[in-house]
Amino acid sequence: MARRSGGLDSSVVSALAAHSLLKRDRTKLATFSVDFAGSADAFTPDQLRPSHDEPFARAAAEHIGSRHGTVLLTADDLVEAQWAPLKAHDLPTMGDMWVSMYLLSQEIRQQSTVALSGESADEVFGGYAWYHAPALLAAPTFPWAYRGSWAPLLTEPVRDAIRLDEYAADRYAQALAEVPRLEGESPDDRRVREVLYLGLTRWLPLLLDRKDRLSMACGLEVRVPFTDHRLVEYVWNVPWAMKEAGGIEKGLLRTAAAGLLPPDLLNRRKSIYPGAADEAYERAIDAQLRDLLRQPSAPLFDLVDRGQLAAAYARDPRLTGFMAIQPSSTTPVAFMLDINRWLDRSGVTIRLDT
Repeated sequence: MARRSGGLDSSVVSALAAHSLLKRDRTKLATFSVDFAGSADAFTPDQLRPSHDEPFARAAAEHIGSRHGTVLLTADDLVEAQWAPLKAHDLPTMGDMWVSMYLLSQEIRQQSTVALSGESADEVFGGYAWYHAPALLAAPTFPWAYRGSWAPLLTEPVRDAIRLDEYAADRYAQALAEVPRLEGESPDDRRVREVLYLGLTRWLPLLLDRKDRLSMACGLEVRVPFTDHRLVEYVWNVPWAMKEAGGIEKGLLRTAAAGLLPPDLLNRRKSIYPGAADEAYERAIDAQLRDLLRQPSAPLFDLVDRGQLAAAYARDPRLTGFMAIQPSSTTPVAFMLDINRWLDRSGVTIRLDT
């Protein structure tokens, strides 16, 4: 089984797996993707998702000859399953992406106990915007956190006690101090090496932990071929100019896969895992936050200042200023809701020692 989107990484893994199966016993590979009801009509391209995923997923499945299934989710599916990722992850999650990953794993588990994923190719080969955009490369912090901080929403005692931005700066400095240096490399190449190291050691572990927890909660083991240590170690030492061959992200991987996929799939720009584009889901999440704001004693408000959150929400219902990388428009709001659920479920009490 292959758990895939219509992106380059999962398409490469699927094509290789399909070829291996066919060569051995002519068994067809089963592939799966996730989509949301009404997303074809509601889809609006942006920097994170320049194209709708499902047509590419189907085109890839047709090209490699797999038995493909689309897990089509509705707003009701996402709302009803909100608690599942929280229980699986045992930490606050970030909304529809976590929920849909859980439901996708649940569906695959009906047919298999093991699946393959293309995750981590972006970290290994340099696929994210922050490896290419000058402003993100130059950011004096983790590039995925650039322009995003929750500190203004915290209560004053919590903000003073944890000094969130200072902590993030210390962790960033610690990470940079670990980066291996290559004698004679240019300042630009050195900076890209730093950001690649941050992605491999700080960003990727978060994604792999999420994948493992959500899939194993369904009894599904997801294997990640691009994390093979031999591949990671080899590509780490490839010059950036070769990783970006042809002036496109993951150019080296695209060149290596030239015989596996048709041009439309091979040259598709990076588009992150699909997010829900459903007004009904957005309305449900908004209603939950408005209800939460009416509860002064909710556990969230031991951490977050209710007045500050209400004011920020009134200015911007998407809370876009508090999270640099937003898998979907509801992610920051869903994160607030999940923190409250997690505190309530775990019974954790916030105590600030003086």
